[in-house]
Parts: sequence; C-alpha cells; structure tokens
Amino acid sequence: MYSGRSTTNPPMMRPRNSDARQVGKFFRDAREPLNHVVLDNQKEIFNSFSGEKKEKELAILKKVCKAYFAYYDDDKYIKDTHGYVMCCEIGGTCIQPFYMQ
Repeated sequence: MYSGRSTTNPPMMRPRNSDARQVGKFFRDAREPLNHVVLDNQKEIFNSFSGEKKEKELAILKKVCKAYFAYYDDDKYIKDTHGYVMCCEIGGTCIQPFYMQ
C-alpha cells in the first residue's frame, strides 16, 4: 500500500509557479459579465496593499492581462467582461479589441 502524501493533483499536473496559478484564477472569472460591486471590492483590496505588495500584484496583473487580451483578441464583447474592466481600471492596461483597430 502506498504510504506517501496524498494530493488531489499528481505532481506533474500542478502549476509550477504562482504566475500560472494567477492566470488560472483570473481566467476562471474574467469572462463573467461586469459586476461593479465585485470590481469595487477588488479595487478596495488592491488599494489597501502596501507599496511593495501593490507593485508585485500590479506586475502579476499586467502579465495576466496580457495573456487575457492575447487569448480573447478577436472577441467583440470583451469590453463588457469583468476581466477587461479589471485590467483597465486596476491594472491600467486598456486595449482596443482587434476588430476595432
């Protein structure tokens, strides 16, 4: 009988770094319709961070937003999603969708 540590995911299936986990967490909710209450709560949380933590979170958010925009580049409804507005208002990364350029 195997007496090793049990995990829900085998070691090869776990994300190797925190950026991969952040992308997964962001993409899970990013396609949801814009919810201003949730967005306001996220802004408050972000603004409560100290300077160093805020810079770190902003850097992660910008990486995640870059991946999000690349993946949904041709989606004409992207501006109505929670992910787009979060990237734009919190991350300061606003883009024009490809079809509008």
